[in-house]
Amino acid sequence: MKDIKAIVEENVCLVCHLAKKFKVQYNYPNEDDLVSAGEEALVVAAQRYDKTKGKFASYAYTCIWGAMLNELKYLCSAQKAGFDIESLEDRIDDNGDAYWDMSFDTTPPAWLIVDYLLRRTQLDSRENYVVRKKYGIDTDLMSTNELAEELCVTVQMVNHIKRQAFDKIRCTA
Repeated sequence: MKDIKAIVEENVCLVCHLAKKFKVQYNYPNEDDLVSAGEEALVVAAQRYDKTKGKFASYAYTCIWGAMLNELKYLCSAQKAGFDIESLEDRIDDNGDAYWDMSFDTTPPAWLIVDYLLRRTQLDSRENYVVRKKYGIDTDLMSTNELAEELCVTVQMVNHIKRQAFDKIRCTA
């Protein structure tokens, strides 16, 4: 098996490609932070890779994308806490203490997962509208009753549309 350094060097272009894609898709302010997080994830992926379970590029893609999602989640969490973060160099508070080692849940926020899945799934316009409104993705949050009233359908129909959409999303995921 190739050594880790060779695997990383062969796949570093994957990190750059994903960083550009991620920056556009999620409007992330600093591509360099994404590349740094992606390169760290690439090294970890190379160390943990089991060649009996598939292609390295597929495994690395998932690891890198997950690290970039974590970076986005960190940025969102830090901004909610009142920090103005533009890059890794800014992760120092007024006392000179670094706060990038704060412990955060590594699970991406639900809205980010649903948004990602909605982009990958072929939903009709009504299904897409119901899911986005119901969960407040790129829009205001609406209750099932409000959606039913707006669409001029019953609450049961809104729930049926939502179930159809999630069935399609499950098939895609």
